[in-house]
Amino acid sequence: TRLLKALAESLPSSPYRGRIYFAARESASSKDLAAIGDGPKLIVCDDSHEREDLALFFNFASIPENQTHLIIAFRRYAWSHVVRQAHGFKVSSFPEIRLSKLPPESVKTLAKEALEHYQGNPVHAEQLAEATRDFPLATVMGAQVLAKNSTHPQFLLSHDEFHTEIMRNVIMELTSQANKALPFTDVNAFLGVLALLQPISLANDALLTVIEEIYPELKKRDCWKIIDYLLDAGMLFKNGNKYRISPDLLADFIVEQICIAPD
Repeated sequence: TRLLKALAESLPSSPYRGRIYFAARESASSKDLAAIGDGPKLIVCDDSHEREDLALFFNFASIPENQTHLIIAFRRYAWSHVVRQAHGFKVSSFPEIRLSKLPPESVKTLAKEALEHYQGNPVHAEQLAEATRDFPLATVMGAQVLAKNSTHPQFLLSHDEFHTEIMRNVIMELTSQANKALPFTDVNAFLGVLALLQPISLANDALLTVIEEIYPELKKRDCWKIIDYLLDAGMLFKNGNKYRISPDLLADFIVEQICIAPD
């Protein structure tokens, strides 16, 4: 999101670009777009792979009188989904920018800066970069784990073990507040259901009723407490009336832990 903001703001100011708007996470309506007003405008849609209103934006931009351009950001797996919707509004092609992996030297620099930021030992920067080279977010989280929890550097010798240690520490830290009021097993059980089914809608109590049937000790009121704690911890974000775990890397780890056996 910060990268998109920097990109949009770096575009030369011109009548072609006009004003810049960032689409809210909540689903938009035709009334919302009409309220933007006249004149040239640029609308930035982040996390478009999760949006259910993307067709609305394409439709709005396809009308010449609206003088609208779009920046659509999404995960690679959603490419065909986005393209199909674009073609529905006679958009045959559009510029594509793919974010590739960071080069090794950049990952090392990031690891060193992250370790210094969290007051860790920069001597482990190269090993940390090697262990997390595919996930810059894991590089930062790994630096935090190494610095704050004094994790033994031997974990760096096994990338799989280190990734597990990173995620385990992140879960423990982010759910620490919830654990003061609720058992850790209850919080983990709810996270497991959420990771498997996300994004989930809590517009009614149907899902919470099912959770209570599976885990009798986890009452609806407890689920809402967990949701509040996870939102405050930045581990859960709401998009419209749906919830999902953030970051995706963490959700993937939770699914692996509860659903995938060693064999």
